[in-house]
Amino acid sequence: MQHQQDSQRPYQCFRCEARFSRRDVCKRHAERCRSGQNNAEQYQSQDLDDSQTEQHFLDDPGSSSAVTNSVSPEVVQEDSVRNPDTDRTNSLLLVGDPGISHDIHVAAYFEYFHPSFPLLHRPTAGKRRPDLLTKIIVAIGSLYTARTLPEPNASACTAWSQSLWEAGHSELARLSKSGLACQDLKRTWVIQAWLLHIVYGAYMGDASQHYKAKSLLRALIDVVQDLGLLKQSAMSGESQYWIDDLAKEEVEENEVEHHAKWLKFADKEAMKLCMHTLLFLDFHILYPCNIRSLASAVDLCWELPFSRALWESESAAAWLEELHRDPRALNSHEPDEDMFLGTTCQTLFLAMQSLMSDTPNPEIISALEASPLSTTFLLTSLDSLVRDLTRSYYQFPPTLSDPSAFHILTQSQNRQVAAVLRHVSRIAKERPRSNSTSDEAIWTGIERMALATKISLYKPDDLLIGGVVDNSVVAGLATATHLTLGRYTGSRRSFYSLMKHNSGDDAVLFVLEDTIEALSSTFNGNRGTSDILFEPPWVTVATYRILLASWRSLRWAASEIRGGDNPAKMRYDTPSVVFNAISSATFGVELIPSPFTGEASFTEAIRQFWKARSAWSIGSSMVPVLNEIVSAAVSPRPETPTSRITMTSPERIGWYGLGSMGIGMASRLQNHLSAQDQEPLHFSNRTLSRGAPLEEIGAVAEKTIEDLADKSTIVFTMISNDKVLEQLVTQVLEKGVPLMGKIWVDTSTVHPDTCAKCSSLLARKGCAFVAAPVFGASPVAASGKLIFAMAGPSWAIKTLRPFIIDVMGRSIIEMGEDVRKSALLKIAGNIFVIGFQELMAEGHVFAEKTGLGTQQMEEFIGSMFGPVLESYSKRATTGAFAPPLHTQPGFMITLAAKDVGHAVSLAHEHGTSLPTLEIALSRMGAAREYAGDCLDSSAVYGTARLEAGLPFWTHNSRQGN
Repeated sequence: MQHQQDSQRPYQCFRCEARFSRRDVCKRHAERCRSGQNNAEQYQSQDLDDSQTEQHFLDDPGSSSAVTNSVSPEVVQEDSVRNPDTDRTNSLLLVGDPGISHDIHVAAYFEYFHPSFPLLHRPTAGKRRPDLLTKIIVAIGSLYTARTLPEPNASACTAWSQSLWEAGHSELARLSKSGLACQDLKRTWVIQAWLLHIVYGAYMGDASQHYKAKSLLRALIDVVQDLGLLKQSAMSGESQYWIDDLAKEEVEENEVEHHAKWLKFADKEAMKLCMHTLLFLDFHILYPCNIRSLASAVDLCWELPFSRALWESESAAAWLEELHRDPRALNSHEPDEDMFLGTTCQTLFLAMQSLMSDTPNPEIISALEASPLSTTFLLTSLDSLVRDLTRSYYQFPPTLSDPSAFHILTQSQNRQVAAVLRHVSRIAKERPRSNSTSDEAIWTGIERMALATKISLYKPDDLLIGGVVDNSVVAGLATATHLTLGRYTGSRRSFYSLMKHNSGDDAVLFVLEDTIEALSSTFNGNRGTSDILFEPPWVTVATYRILLASWRSLRWAASEIRGGDNPAKMRYDTPSVVFNAISSATFGVELIPSPFTGEASFTEAIRQFWKARSAWSIGSSMVPVLNEIVSAAVSPRPETPTSRITMTSPERIGWYGLGSMGIGMASRLQNHLSAQDQEPLHFSNRTLSRGAPLEEIGAVAEKTIEDLADKSTIVFTMISNDKVLEQLVTQVLEKGVPLMGKIWVDTSTVHPDTCAKCSSLLARKGCAFVAAPVFGASPVAASGKLIFAMAGPSWAIKTLRPFIIDVMGRSIIEMGEDVRKSALLKIAGNIFVIGFQELMAEGHVFAEKTGLGTQQMEEFIGSMFGPVLESYSKRATTGAFAPPLHTQPGFMITLAAKDVGHAVSLAHEHGTSLPTLEIALSRMGAAREYAGDCLDSSAVYGTARLEAGLPFWTHNSRQGN
């Protein structure tokens, strides 16, 4: 019964909780309601008049932390909006607080997020902030702070940030449900907090959080439209207008009055930015999902924001000085309904119309140069217009004379849109350059957004054409990624276009110059991690639109080149131009991949693009999408007349690394090649003399890794650590050794990321990388009974199989295309190996200390657990854990410590731990400190003995150093 009554009266007063059936009645009641006033109710609609505002600052006219009701209303509230003068710490103490000063998070917000989107008036957004606004500032700032923290602290900080957003969302949802009044929205900080919550939910959350952000957006647009706030005249009271008299007054005017007028400017400009931001977010958080915007530039009758210099002025004096240099501010007058047909800066759509000509009004060019945020808003409006026109035109059939799927707008419309983009690009390129990364960030975003819109003129959004609607930004980007691999737009537009194979990808030539510049700055612009932090999430999405278009064109170009049969023509035709241009911009001129591996290399570059952008969760959420694509990709081995290697030629095998494992494996391989009457093994090593046993059985020595790689079609490496592998790959690449069609097989135990990096570098030169770590000690290697875990291109593994099975190994565990997987398996396998050795050490020490004896313990281990664990036991009891000096240990303790370190760090990165291995790693370190590096991994036994009061050495081990 109660539920039925509530559904009939859905609007509730947020003060006295009375319910109403009509929203307007609830609003009028809320404005009159005084219930709970003594308890300092939430969101009290108390505004300051001009006399109160000016009097407030008489006491401290120079205070930059004192603000008007736009930033910090003079009200006392006990829940979400507390007295700005009181301590706000308790209101932010939610479960999971990482214990970092909130001022650090606030500073991170203004350092990284604010420069690209200065929604808040930084000079007055000091300590006096309502809690609701403070929470979302801290929540966003903590995303950047988390990037500086180690795991698991970073994850905890991000989780706490999410809880802050959830708390703020609940407050806003409650306010929205009770009904917003005009005086609520006149307090600009309410809208600022609302908009920032929308940004956070859209770009940090999953589908459910995106839905909440979208609901907040719809609620705010509804009430703004209901109250007529999209028109500037509705908010421009006499007390708010600050220019008319000030522009003509002498500098000697009272300092207090100047300060008050500066604050009036901040208040008015803040509201203007909020209204523009509302339309900005209406487009940017919906279009990746292919959801139409709720409002348009035609609905918005607010003038363009003033210059960034005015908005960012640190004091009233600096603002006044800047004001007298700003021609637009001095020439401005109070706008009214009739004025909106006048100057082009009065509305967004008038500004855009002015730019659609070859000779735009100089006023709008000057305004956009001075205000990059205005330029951002204008580009958003233009992008929205292009999408709307595209959506409309795709409902009509193509003309018979031109059935191309990608001739979207009319020539006149294309010319007008292109004019806007040309003017904006010229402004961005000719502007005065700043040495500040934060200042450059917003202009870089403008250039990316402009190019993304330009690309959409010939390559429409696949989701838009396909009629696919998704439920979050990440879901939309993932769908767009998969659709990029097909040609859905063509099939939706015209079946004839499919028959004609008119993909339209050669149209990229029209934007190739701009695309090359964008790709080069994205991948080769020497941008560090801190620089990427300045990139807001909507710019990341716009950049990804460029990458998707480039990916599609690269894919088309590589396919055309592979299918060509005239090498001389292929050098100069359109596919080659496109492929080389995109590849050189992405990888550098010296590292252009082959057409056979180009797409795989580009896909890896995109994956690294998303990995580097992990501050907002869209980055970390897109990495698995690219991982899936990388894992599923199969690159055919090149079979072209220009290939250096042919499939019918005999393989020439090279080997680098002759440690205790490498020498046994290489010997087995040379014996096999000799028995098959094939070309002998070529080998190299840092200490070449270690290869003497190989030369005795017919192998050929090479002085350097470069010589080895040049003379081999398959190169095996068995080296000590990640650094050595990376150095070898770098040396070969820098020397320009031909690698097309070759295979590099690494049998070492290295970090998965090292495998991925080497694979990417080699792929650019047409070389396949196979990660093939092995299971088994040096005696097993010498007997050819190793187990290989192999990951890489399937054709490469098939090629390698005859050189492994019954030669060096007894079996192969195939791990797919992702080279990380085999490295992960080896590291996981070593968890058991080292774990068993740690247990053996503890068990034998226990047997010795209790009088049981190690002989009986070892007999039990062999009988109960078999020969493998018995062999681990014997490495302790026979003294093999500390062999004679200058004798190669079975599993060198330095290598074991490296492998265990990889396992422990990976576990921590993924939110788990390996306590047994951490103890073993500690004991290895103690053993090395006590007895040096000539130790086996089982030397944890010696450390365990020391800890139990026994000697490190045993009667059958060496007795010292």
